[in-house]
Amino acid sequence: MTLRLIIRTVLATALSLLSLPALAGPGSGKTSGPYVGAEIGPVNHHFVVEEGVPPAQPTARNVSQWGVGGGVFAGYDHYVTDRIRIGGEVAFNFGGRTPATTSAAGQPLSITPRFGYSLTARAGYALSNAVIAYGGAGYGGHRYRRNLPAGAADFGDWNQSFILLGGVELKASSRANLRLEFMHLDGTRNQVMLGIPIRF
Repeated sequence: MTLRLIIRTVLATALSLLSLPALAGPGSGKTSGPYVGAEIGPVNHHFVVEEGVPPAQPTARNVSQWGVGGGVFAGYDHYVTDRIRIGGEVAFNFGGRTPATTSAAGQPLSITPRFGYSLTARAGYALSNAVIAYGGAGYGGHRYRRNLPAGAADFGDWNQSFILLGGVELKASSRANLRLEFMHLDGTRNQVMLGIPIRF
């Protein structure tokens, strides 16, 4: 499956979710409890190269590359009211392409993504019986195979930092939902994932 097809699928799903009509009320179809799932979508890995020898002022360049990534996740949701949902999730992420460039001196520079993780707290609001908008924050990291000289970037093999996220979730059946989620790991990773949480 190509990156272009993944992006088209994600965008089409987003438009279909956002265009769903609001139902009469939140109802009783939403379920608290544990869930597991998988996701796929475009992921961007990036890093900033700082170059320059004192006393010259260092210059910074952003090196970025989009590719196809995926993940698996597990979490727990609890409805505190008919409309408000809170919960937490742990996820394992993989995939994406290697951002690479060449230094001013002609040296190749790159970071090759290996795997990552996230631990997040989430809060959502039911827009209808079937659609929930949510956001969250947490902590996570991604491990890379670095091809960088000392001092060229402000992280080691692990970039670990805060996470911000937001998304929309559609109730597909009594056990399965469909969600579209954006996640930002500060420093090196952005992703837009189409996921299927399955509740048990």
